[in-house]
Amino acid sequence: MSGWSYVLTEGDAGKSAGQLLKEAGFTKKQISRQKFLPSGICLDGEKCRVTDSGKPGQLLEVNFREAYSPEQASAGEEAAREIVAAEPFEKERNKEFTDFPDLEILYEDEYLLAVNKPSGLACHKGRGHYTDHLGNQVVRYFLQKGRNITVRQIGRLDLDTSGIVLFALDPVTAQRLWKQRQEGQLVKTYYALVHGRMEQESGQITLPLGKKPGCKNQMCVLPKGEGLSAETLYSLLWEKKLSEEYISCVSCHLKTGRTHQIRVHFSATAHPLLGDKVYGKEDGAKRLMLHAGELCFIHPYTRQIVKLQARIPWQCISYLK
Repeated sequence: MSGWSYVLTEGDAGKSAGQLLKEAGFTKKQISRQKFLPSGICLDGEKCRVTDSGKPGQLLEVNFREAYSPEQASAGEEAAREIVAAEPFEKERNKEFTDFPDLEILYEDEYLLAVNKPSGLACHKGRGHYTDHLGNQVVRYFLQKGRNITVRQIGRLDLDTSGIVLFALDPVTAQRLWKQRQEGQLVKTYYALVHGRMEQESGQITLPLGKKPGCKNQMCVLPKGEGLSAETLYSLLWEKKLSEEYISCVSCHLKTGRTHQIRVHFSATAHPLLGDKVYGKEDGAKRLMLHAGELCFIHPYTRQIVKLQARIPWQCISYLK
């Protein structure tokens, strides 16, 4: 059995399995879904009803995954491809399902997976990326390990942004991590190279953002009172003169998670990111110089603080040499 488990205490006497699951944070929808699975909810290894009550010392379990043998992994890849890619797979415009670089795994346990996403790889399905995206790559990774599971991204990165992407491997873990994200307990640190010298060593940019009129995939700063509130905190790490201008390296924390937030905010303050061909200028950089380098959160089950770091891509380092 894999998933969530709990040993009943004296204080749980008389409580139903459904009541205990609600107290643990399961939603009605999650409980309803599990109770119809062959081994969805169990007491001491035996399937039980949500109305059944247990005794102190008994083990209440929720199984998020059905058994999936390694021998089935190869045959299951095609089915998984169809599930993950709801739209038709177009070979001319996309890589094959198996044509992925190896995952750079930063952290993995029963509930979580954190990887270092390279620049140029989409996080999820979208136009031009029906199957060649990180979500598909992670699904294939678990299929090869004999695990047929649904993964959930906790926050996404732009196509050209590199760095840490966190996946929850079951719905309860996802729910708890999303709550941390909303409450500011899950903190991601971004590193960016921007044009020019910063006027202050640290500060915040609070400019409302919204979709740019006439541009489907672009954002822009909107007048006060319009658009969505957006707040970016930054600190200057260092600055360096290259050719005729200075570039600055800044660390950033997002108080809000709007699309292209860092890129639009710095562009609007006359410090566009290097390599940003949408909100910046042609500067010779081979990629967008934005990297999600650190992630800190509380493990949803052990309650220990988890701190992760993703190495700085060589393209960013070589640009400064």
